[in-house]
Amino acid sequence: GKMPEKRSFYRELAEKAGYEPVDEVNSSLSLLVAADLSEKSGKLDKATKAGIEIVSLDDWLASLPEDISIPAKNEPEIHQLELF
Repeated sequence: GKMPEKRSFYRELAEKAGYEPVDEVNSSLSLLVAADLSEKSGKLDKATKAGIEIVSLDDWLASLPEDISIPAKNEPEIHQLELF
């Protein structure tokens, strides 16, 4: 489904947390993160039938280790620069 940030943002978070992001639902998938659990989608149906764990995006983000930084939404990233 449509997510608040670009997919590349979530892929990077997943990789930092030790996940291997994939683009399709198959029998080797262990977790499906969905932006909207109430949305009807082929991926949600396929994961449900296969017995794959499904979590909401918000729950998944909350489960990430504390040492993985998640920038605040819609706020520009601040880069510091020292000039001398």
